[in-house]
Amino acid sequence: MKNYMDLFTQASDAWERDDFETAFSIFKTLSEQRDDNLYVNLGILYESGLGVTKDIDKALYWYKKSWRANGQADSRLNIADLYYKNGNWRAALYWWEKGILQQDGEAALELAKIYLTDSARRSLLKAKQYLVMAIEWENITEASKEEAEELLSAH
Repeated sequence: MKNYMDLFTQASDAWERDDFETAFSIFKTLSEQRDDNLYVNLGILYESGLGVTKDIDKALYWYKKSWRANGQADSRLNIADLYYKNGNWRAALYWWEKGILQQDGEAALELAKIYLTDSARRSLLKAKQYLVMAIEWENITEASKEEAEELLSAH
């Protein structure tokens, strides 16, 4: 059997070539070896139906497995986003608020955007509060921080 890095490189190359079936197969094999860094990749593939039949429940399974294994913010945001896109506001809010408790600027920005754009949940006051949090907190990319600043100045 090839070593881990060879397989990971092969999977990443397949992903770049849009050969998602090969990427999925290799990531799945590596994840069975308990490589928790790849769990989120499997979630993405299941969520989008790339290289595998689209399956929201399996996507959530892999995102949550990733979260339990290493607590990565990306996993938490993927879970919240997937719940939100599938109409489960309470579950989405629960996962975004987990990020807020950890001063995750990305979670604050995503929640602010929901309060700005979702007509059922529209709240300019809440959106502004979350935008300020996103800007002040350190756990946010520079691009997201700039987006938060632009949204805040626009509203």
